[in-house]
Amino acid sequence: MNLTMNEESRAREYAHARLKARHDLKVLAAVWAGVTALLVLVWSISDPAQPFWPLWPMLGVGIAVAVTAFKAYGPPIGLITERDIEAEVERLTRS
Repeated sequence: MNLTMNEESRAREYAHARLKARHDLKVLAAVWAGVTALLVLVWSISDPAQPFWPLWPMLGVGIAVAVTAFKAYGPPIGLITERDIEAEVERLTRS
């Protein structure tokens, strides 16, 4: 695949962002697991007859984990090539 210098630069930036998101996902998942374990421990020691309240913070952080996982491993979004721009210009000028 032949890329212009600008496209190659943008592709490298995008690849760097995805690698950073993968690293961030590992850190966030580890923190999530640790905090979840701590909250469940507090709940079980305090009064396990009460409703399982750690579920709410678990869900909140779980959403952040899911978004980070999508950014890290989801389909590529945001990488616009010169070919994409030319195709859009062609589509717009045909009308």
